[in-house]
Amino acid sequence: MNDVGWDRDEKFSKIRSMDVFAEVPDTELSRLAEFPYRRYPVGSAILREGDYSHEFVIALSGSVRVYRSNGDKTELTHVRTSAPSIVGDVGLLSGLICPVTIEATEDVHAVIVDEESFWQIMTDCHAIRKAVLRSSSTRATMREGMNLRAEKLASLGTLTAGLMHELNNPGAAAGRAAAQLRENLNRMHALARNFAEKEHTLEQGRCIWEMQEMALSKKRVAYMSTLDQSDAEEQLSQWMEDNHVKEGWRMAPTLAISGVTEADLECLKAQFGASNMSEPLAWMEAMVSSMQMVDTIEESVGRVSALVGAVKTYTHEGQGQSEIVDINRSVFSTVVIMKHKIRERNISLTKEFGDEIPGINSAGSSLNQVWTNLLDNAIDAAGEGGEVGVKTWHEEGEIFVSIRDNGTGIPVEKQARIFDPFFTTKPSGVGTGLGLGIAHQIVTEYGGELHFATGPEGTEFVVHLPSTPQPSKA
Repeated sequence: MNDVGWDRDEKFSKIRSMDVFAEVPDTELSRLAEFPYRRYPVGSAILREGDYSHEFVIALSGSVRVYRSNGDKTELTHVRTSAPSIVGDVGLLSGLICPVTIEATEDVHAVIVDEESFWQIMTDCHAIRKAVLRSSSTRATMREGMNLRAEKLASLGTLTAGLMHELNNPGAAAGRAAAQLRENLNRMHALARNFAEKEHTLEQGRCIWEMQEMALSKKRVAYMSTLDQSDAEEQLSQWMEDNHVKEGWRMAPTLAISGVTEADLECLKAQFGASNMSEPLAWMEAMVSSMQMVDTIEESVGRVSALVGAVKTYTHEGQGQSEIVDINRSVFSTVVIMKHKIRERNISLTKEFGDEIPGINSAGSSLNQVWTNLLDNAIDAAGEGGEVGVKTWHEEGEIFVSIRDNGTGIPVEKQARIFDPFFTTKPSGVGTGLGLGIAHQIVTEYGGELHFATGPEGTEFVVHLPSTPQPSKA
């Protein structure tokens, strides 16, 4: 990639035309023109994601694309830019790994300043130092804003995934119940018509009414064991078969789960006879089934309402005016949002919420983003069938929120860097490396601290927040 290429005067002319060096005198710029020339062919990387910067690259011509990739090489961040520009200064100044890959889309012609010479130039040349620091600071600020937006989008993705899963289950259950309810009503309409076309005694009508009232008043046996339910269904099914009831096998499960027994059916047998009980029992089964479907729909709608309430709590924090946030409610709403992932991984979750925890004055970043990042990491670390614990408590003027897992812990060599931007302990392609850094920043904005303890038996992150005095009640 090193061609004979450009001479000193050509390099100086290009550097002189760069906006970043507009206020730098020629005497200082001439030193930059003394450094070697390098050509980056199309497709070659000037800097790679995850590497440290060891050179200050002054791109004189050409164009590049800047991107961050996941495990499938899909571009998550994609920016195109043209020379002249400078590259590598932010990494040299910060000592952090490069968060993106910078790749030539046209041949890039550049001046290369090695790391040692870069620091010498920064020491000797006041104007260059000022220009580079100003440019680096501007781009670092822009990158921080992009990082915050990227992490908020990642949190939004987690929230959306949670909503999709949590809304799908009660929604599907309500849909099935509504379809069954429609079928029951059609069947009851046909049965009522047939019943009306026949003559019945007052006692028979009263018997059906009393049986219906009895079945509807019985509490559904929600905690009947599988074995007990099977026995009850078998006994009812056998009774109805012995008494020539049509489709007794189909009606037995509904009647059994509602608490109806063989003894309850003797009234029908006494009034209608063994051969005429099919239609009255079919009516009662349809009525009981319909009420069970109504219960299912009510439960499903209740779950959706509870989820919407949790989402309102989750998304409302940090929006506009300052307000006192209930920490227990804030953490719990995040747990609700993450339930789908907990169930998918078969995670055992323990929750312990402290009493009389003061609120937090929320005016800015959402604490829910902290809980989401920490809980999401804990679930990933615990793995299939693992354990995750959430705990809140209050002591000595501080509020504590603990989120722990029983994973394998964070390797010693990585512990010092887990709050660094773009650093992740997860496998390649999993996670952005932004979560813990953003969580640490948000907690710091609240005047708090984020600590962790880790070992072979798992990891625990503890958020320390100063409590907000509660207004006295009149």
